[in-house]
Order: sequence, then structure tokens, then C-alpha cells
Amino acid sequence: MDSGRRARILVMDDEAGVRDIARSLLEHLNYEVNVAAHGDEAVDLFRQAIHEGRPFDLVIVDLMVKGGKGGLETIEGLKSVNPDVRAVLSSGLSSDPVVAEYRRYGFSGIMPKPYRLREMENLLGTILFPGQ
Repeated sequence: MDSGRRARILVMDDEAGVRDIARSLLEHLNYEVNVAAHGDEAVDLFRQAIHEGRPFDLVIVDLMVKGGKGGLETIEGLKSVNPDVRAVLSSGLSSDPVVAEYRRYGFSGIMPKPYRLREMENLLGTILFPGQ
């Protein structure tokens, strides 16, 4: 990532309130944020950002999405666009097997809901700025 610009993060969650909270917290942490309501929209925005030369540095995806593609389908779509995508799985279901083995499914980290500012800051800093 170019150190002269803010990191760009895409958040995919089917709940508008969760998207709003995530955007607010991430902007507070000085990230540039875009949001999507479901997996297809997230993959389209991800592809478009690459095409425009402004790729996302990280994508946060919700595990479960009502009536749309959730985390597993979305990570597959993102990886088809860029196999090196950095994605964080977001979930309120700590008992889900995907949460327990998130790396096996291609995620760089897990972000439990409800979001907490300091936990979010630490996780994203570790993924986006390793070794700092």
C-alpha cells in the first residue's frame, strides 16, 4: 500500500445500521470507506475500483446475508478478481465453523460483532500495516 494515501476499505453487510456504524468507526480511524449491501455489489465495486486504478486495500464481509451472497460466496468472487485480496470476515456468530477456521476460507482476520473501535483498529493495523 502506498504510504502517501489513506487505506481504502470496502464493507459488505446487509444491515444498513451495521454499514453505518462500520463506516463511522472506520472514517474515525482515517480510512476511506465504501459500503455494499450484498456480495454481488461488493464484487462489482471491488472490480470497478481496480479498473479505475483505486483498488481497495481491504474488504470486510459479513458472513450471513439475508437474500444475497454472504461471506463465503463473496470471498470467492473477490478472489476471482484478485487472488491476493485481503478480506476480514465479520460475524456475530462465534460458533460458526467458518469463523473458527476463517483462514482456511481465505480471510485474513475475523471481526466480531458488535464492533469495538480499539479491536477494529488493532486488527486492521495488523493486516494493513504488518510489522509496524
